Amino acid sequence: MVSCKWLFTKKYDAHGNIRFKARLVARGFTQIPGVDYHETFSPTLKLTSLHLIFAITAYLNLELHHVDIETAFLHGDLKEEIYMEQPQLLKDKLHPNYVYKLHKPLYGLKQTPTQWYAKLHRFLLTNSFVQLQS
Repeated sequence: MVSCKWLFTKKYDAHGNIRFKARLVARGFTQIPGVDYHETFSPTLKLTSLHLIFAITAYLNLELHHVDIETAFLHGDLKEEIYMEQPQLLKDKLHPNYVYKLHKPLYGLKQTPTQWYAKLHRFLLTNSFVQLQS
């Protein structure tokens, strides 16, 4: 069973207005290898690859767009069965010892980056993208 905690942040928009945000995150350090997760993986971009993309874009006079998917990790699919304790502030008073079975990854889980990358990879391949061997 994985524990969790709330993260509270104060954000400012372009006009200086304050927005309060709350995010429930899993405490991944409480996961047990081989039980809660089997592998961890987080793809990274090599700086030389990025330089090459910029060079090709400039040479061919192309436009380059960057996309940031804010809740990307929450769209993966879990392979393992993971149970999480009830978060503080939302504990069920009638059943305080019940736990949640997670169907989607949360921030903080060890396998969240792996699951998101696998889903993105499948999507790109089904839409005629080809992965370079280099």
